[in-house]
Amino acid sequence: MDTPFVCAIIRLQLPGVRLFAFWPRLPSEMNLFFKNVILTLRGAVLGQIIPIILMPLVLRLYSPTEYGIFGSLMSLAAILSTFFMLQLELAVVLPKDEPKAEILAKTALQISVGMMFLCILLLAGFFILTRITGSFAHISAWIMMAPIIAFSLSIMNLCNYASVRHMYFKDIGFSAASLHSLNGPMAIILGLLNANVSGLVLSRMAGQFLAIAMYRRAARWLRNIFMSGPANLTQMKEVLLEYRKFPLYSTPHLFLTMVAREATSIILIFFNHAQAAGFYTVVRMILLIPSSLLSTSMGQVFYREASRSLHHPRFPAFLQTLMLGVVLIMAPICAYVAEWGPQFFRLIFGPQWAEAGIYALILMPMAFIFTVNVWIGRIFEISNKQDKIFRLQVCFDSLSLAVLIGTLYAGLTPVTAISAFVFCQTIYFLAYLAMAFHIIQRPMFRYFALVGVGMALAGAVMAMHAVIEMLVGGFWLRFVLETAIVGSVAIGFLIYTIRKVHKIVLLLEAEAAT
Repeated sequence: MDTPFVCAIIRLQLPGVRLFAFWPRLPSEMNLFFKNVILTLRGAVLGQIIPIILMPLVLRLYSPTEYGIFGSLMSLAAILSTFFMLQLELAVVLPKDEPKAEILAKTALQISVGMMFLCILLLAGFFILTRITGSFAHISAWIMMAPIIAFSLSIMNLCNYASVRHMYFKDIGFSAASLHSLNGPMAIILGLLNANVSGLVLSRMAGQFLAIAMYRRAARWLRNIFMSGPANLTQMKEVLLEYRKFPLYSTPHLFLTMVAREATSIILIFFNHAQAAGFYTVVRMILLIPSSLLSTSMGQVFYREASRSLHHPRFPAFLQTLMLGVVLIMAPICAYVAEWGPQFFRLIFGPQWAEAGIYALILMPMAFIFTVNVWIGRIFEISNKQDKIFRLQVCFDSLSLAVLIGTLYAGLTPVTAISAFVFCQTIYFLAYLAMAFHIIQRPMFRYFALVGVGMALAGAVMAMHAVIEMLVGGFWLRFVLETAIVGSVAIGFLIYTIRKVHKIVLLLEAEAAT
């Protein structure tokens, strides 16, 4: 079967809401990999479409400064959440026997509760200090919310990987959709009531709690094992020893990743660039939508598939085909967004957000390479090679943050500082991808070919933009023409990738059956 899905109209039932949408119907002949990808992807797509539709209104209700404060709070919560479960939620997928998975989940839950109270105590001291000194008044009022938000993020992750373990991929899709189905509308209502930063914070927390509730079967599984009693010290010691590389390497690795990704807005706030922090927060949120879709859909299914097939002779070809497909699809789209970003931010979000278009142009190379890396990183955990990528990350993330802080301390503009930061991070992501090729034992010329294809496609789109701008008059005519060309190319590459991956997965499953 060449095309692994067809479109059909079905009804999606959410609590109190009925939505009609075009969803992929899943025929019985489709292999399990594509079925699971589509099950998670369709919820993720809805979860991203809702904020995209509502964003023009939301950004007209909240200023860049308010978004900068909100972004710094969410960044702090994301950084704190990396330590809450010591990344044991990832390990829940791996045990073959259910009792060990249950002990892992109990251990992760117990550690996260202790971490939350510890962070509350530590941040309480910081809160008192800011009240006495009067510094950081714009964020100190919200600082105590960070551990609660971080705890809810950790519970979401644990529910997510419990769903991956038990193949509840439909629940993952529903959860991704419900997060923003409440977050966006609630932010608009509170914004109309002049809620300022509180509207953004409260709406995000409400969305996270709803998302946890929508992991129905995983949440019920966690509730049942937690009600059966806590893990004792002996059990906790055994699983921590067996899966020690998750706390020792995966946790610091993710911490550095989150610091490199999230600390930028906090550092900008520290240097009194709240407006620049708002531009950076919004632009990054928009540019990371493709990465979020891939992580929520293909990344979850790939993690399970890779844990079973990593050493299969056909797995490297399967992985490389996936990477090539992502590059072929995303390179033209990213180049297109980079060219049109400055005009669209002014037109869609209003004059106060016009400068954000410059940030979109700067962040695009990093965002593009991140779409390839965001889902492939699980092979380091599965192959037990976390230590290698950790060393690489320590070097580059330390350099990136030092460059960012140094340029701001020297009095350079936020645009210059972020440009230098993005350059360092782009080099890191390229090195990260090269190490992934090394892990799966693919020749390096294929890595350079992959990078070259991405650069060539992006360059071709930029050249096309320049030619059309010279030959075609009228803003909207150029926009429609370029959108049609880039969209057609991306759809063509999507169909090509689906067919290629579909054939490889069928071979994997056929050989596994025999």
